[in-house]
Amino acid sequence: MLIAPGWILVGRSDVYETTAKILVRIGYEQAPSLTVMDRQTPIVGYRHQDVATEVQILNSTDVLARVVDRLNLAEVQAPQRPPGLIAGLRHDLRQAVASVREWTGEMLIRIGMRERLSPREQVIEALGGALRVGSSQESNVVVATLRLPYRKGAATVLNAILDEYLAARVRFFQEQDALDVLRVKMDRSLEQLREVEGATRRLESESNIVSIDVQKKLLLEQQDQLGRQLKADRVELDALAGKLASLRGLRAFADFDFGRLGAFPQGSFAADRMAELAQLRKEQIRIESAAGGRDQRSVDENRRRFETTLSLFESNLESMVNDRRATMSGRREALEGVATEIAALHGKETAWRDLRRRSELLENEYKFYRHEVEEASTASSMQTQLISNVKVIQHPMDPLQPVGTRKLYLVIIATLLCAFAAGAWASLAEFLDHRVHTTSQLADALRAPIAGVVRRLPAPELEPSLGPAAFVARHARRDGLRRFLFTSASAGEGTTTTVLGIADTLVSSYGLRVLALELNPRSGGFEARLGLEEPPPRYAGDPPPTRQDVKAVGPGFSILSIHGKEEGREDGVDSAELLVRALGSLGGSFDVVLVDAPPVLDRPEALAAAPAVAGVILIVEAGRTRFEMLGQVRHVFDREGVNLLGSVLTKQQHAIPGWIYRRLFP
Repeated sequence: MLIAPGWILVGRSDVYETTAKILVRIGYEQAPSLTVMDRQTPIVGYRHQDVATEVQILNSTDVLARVVDRLNLAEVQAPQRPPGLIAGLRHDLRQAVASVREWTGEMLIRIGMRERLSPREQVIEALGGALRVGSSQESNVVVATLRLPYRKGAATVLNAILDEYLAARVRFFQEQDALDVLRVKMDRSLEQLREVEGATRRLESESNIVSIDVQKKLLLEQQDQLGRQLKADRVELDALAGKLASLRGLRAFADFDFGRLGAFPQGSFAADRMAELAQLRKEQIRIESAAGGRDQRSVDENRRRFETTLSLFESNLESMVNDRRATMSGRREALEGVATEIAALHGKETAWRDLRRRSELLENEYKFYRHEVEEASTASSMQTQLISNVKVIQHPMDPLQPVGTRKLYLVIIATLLCAFAAGAWASLAEFLDHRVHTTSQLADALRAPIAGVVRRLPAPELEPSLGPAAFVARHARRDGLRRFLFTSASAGEGTTTTVLGIADTLVSSYGLRVLALELNPRSGGFEARLGLEEPPPRYAGDPPPTRQDVKAVGPGFSILSIHGKEEGREDGVDSAELLVRALGSLGGSFDVVLVDAPPVLDRPEALAAAPAVAGVILIVEAGRTRFEMLGQVRHVFDREGVNLLGSVLTKQQHAIPGWIYRRLFP
């Protein structure tokens, strides 16, 4: 009866509840945006299907799984053992109960009656059982209740459930496919644009391209300029070469008509030499004319100077021809280099322009998709506002007190229920129980007085009027009855123990001389109960036993074992006849003779020996002997004319615990 209250106080875990409320604004999702200049769509009234849909979404396994993954609930560690004796004992008891549940679950899994779940699946299942979602048909409010055995953290879990629920609604109701496709295309075009721009930069870096049109124009202009310069150099070279050839021809023929060489640039070395040659030629003519050719020395000097100047003039013309040729060679190489650059630039121009065209196309494509994504995002945002027809009107918070009936009330109710159940069980058990438990039941069944009661805690001195020893002593002293036979309905009801206890009490409390006889024992009854090293003396036939044949186990207390012929055998003397002989030879030496006989319903010795004694006392074990057996015994005794003096009820249980009994009656 104390298990249920104890479990409520110690083992039962408190349950904490946190609640959230969600308002479902029916018809709000059908209203157009505020930017639409049109008539408002009529808003419909209550629709229980919409509220039921919200309940199903909020209670879906997908939402719970996302919450478990988001908060890592599958990896939450078990709480630590709290300090304090009572709190620690409660924690240990709960851990023991959890271990038993885990062991039971493991056994069910091993025998194939349950599937093994992962820690994540177990948490999802437990969270689904702890979450309760419902609504009333009279309102548009959905109530979500979460019950957990922990006070802190319940609001966090329920808030996470609400967040995942709202996100799930957007995924379910919003048309995200077009927006997602546009975003994918925009990202793909941007990636391709970056690749093409990278290839263009690499090409420009490798080919040293800055502005291909300008570079090409400059190269063409440079090529044209070099071509014109090369032509001018060729004309000038031809002119110089002709003048040089003419000069050499004139020198060869001693022709001094240098005017045929043509003009030279004013102030140039050649022009100065031409002027100097002309001056020398004039001077030569003057000398020859003035002296009539007689002043040979002046003529020679003039001629030497003329030749020197002419050589310088020729060398200068030759040098000018060579310089012009070198210049032409350099210009020709430069022209070829420019042509090569133009050809190379023309070869890269195709690839560069192709990359530029692809870059422009991809840039236009990216801008197009970006514009479409912006428009789709705007439309999606407006659509989200329209489909957001739910509003959390009460956010969960960590509970302050556990829910449910207080433990004190539960303990009182459990105690009353247990007491009622115990009483009902006792009444039912008593109604269905056909065993003897009390002295009144025993007296009614045998219609004989009660000789005494032997409880599980022996205390015969507490009830001297009902004690078995007092009953025997009273009959022996008042009625002169000295011979008593003790038997039982069946074996194992404590007959031998009761006989020895009565004999010991008669000797110690009443000062009587007692002889205890055991009749045809199947096992060493006296020997085992008294702890004797040797079995008691046996009497099995002639001559009759004497005082020397019995064994004294204490002052005034002797024992003897009588062994007659066994059932089914012809040899030997009957145990009843041996008892009569023993009583005849030993009866006068003792005040009281107690006979321990076999069970009356199992063996015939008790009925055969009953006429030899003054009366029979029946031993009955409480809670073991049934009323039907006592009825058979009473019927046999009435049929055989046995004198039933009374009965002894043994092993009667106490109505109060033994330790209280020993305190009250030390």
